[in-house]
Amino acid sequence: MTEKKEPVLQVKDVAEYALKDTKMIPVIQDLSFSVYAGETVSILCRTELDRKILMALLSGKRKPTVGAIRSKGKCSEMTGDTVLFPGMTVLENIELPAQMSPSGDGAFRESIMKTAEDILGEKMDKDISVLTGEEVFIAKYLRILMSSTGYVLIEEYPETEECMNAIRNTVRETGIPVIVLADTDDITETDRIIRLE
Repeated sequence: MTEKKEPVLQVKDVAEYALKDTKMIPVIQDLSFSVYAGETVSILCRTELDRKILMALLSGKRKPTVGAIRSKGKCSEMTGDTVLFPGMTVLENIELPAQMSPSGDGAFRESIMKTAEDILGEKMDKDISVLTGEEVFIAKYLRILMSSTGYVLIEEYPETEECMNAIRNTVRETGIPVIVLADTDDITETDRIIRLE
């Protein structure tokens, strides 16, 4: 008998509206999907407004006007405001969530640190100023992942294949799913693509 997996995130019949001039306009209509452990999912947003509202809904900061969103575990967000801290090494930046809450799973942390070592290598013990743009993205993502117990929500689609490879590898190793909000049709590296209609 096949065991049915329970979703980490379930969005059911969600609709959301925004005020434009003096009228309420639909921004998201009849959105339903589930995300399971070990998945990478891209959601193709039509506008910046779609992305901002969806980010707030999926992170739990905003309740949907219509429908329901249920999740298991904590959503960890990677937004344009996510920063690495100067004066700290790359390693210290990535491990910061584990230092603040040391009760986490050791195998989980070890898996993240192995990915960090594989990609960032000798730069792990250096100041963050030595990182390239894509290495900064990867270090931010790994730090956000370190604090997740449910799923990771990324506000913008990663610009390079190496960034997506890091995401796919950690999803495979940890089981923590990643949802990427995208604004381009040039998405081929996730398990599924959901298009807002």
